[in-house]
This record gives sequence, C-alpha cells and structure tokens, in this order.
Amino acid sequence: MSFRAKKPDELEYDTAGNILNELPPEPKRATCNEPGVCPKCGSINIEYGTSTTGDGICLYPFKCNDCGAEAHEVYDQIFALTEEI
Repeated sequence: MSFRAKKPDELEYDTAGNILNELPPEPKRATCNEPGVCPKCGSINIEYGTSTTGDGICLYPFKCNDCGAEAHEVYDQIFALTEEI
C-alpha cells in the first residue's frame, strides 16, 4: 500500500489551525497473537486446514468463521526425545 502527500486543499484544520489529517491512516494490526484465536477479531471460532512442515517449523492455516480472516499459526519444531517402538 502506498501513500501520497496530501495537497493543501485536501488538509483539514482545527480551530487553532493545526492540521488534522496530514498523516496516512495506521495500517491494521493483529489484535491477538495467541494460538486458537483470530488475530483480526479475537474470536475462537476458527477452522483449521491441513498443516505443513519444513525447515524446522510447522504451519497451521485457519479461517475465522466470524470475520472471514485467514491466517496461519507458526510453531517451532524442536527435538524432544527418541522413543523405541
């Protein structure tokens, strides 16, 4: 997303003459960074897809059933133990 500078006739001022809308709007950021929770709306009503692994990480894609956001949870894979079968 790119922003351009506002032209003087596009600026809004308060009663003291301060510019109100000179800066572009802040980008939307995740509201939550927890497993099992939508980062956009905070809902726990999510549906997971098929996980993928590689390079020491595991990705769990999901879609929020409340707001429609799509994201994935990222997990580090670390060695725990060798178990004889």
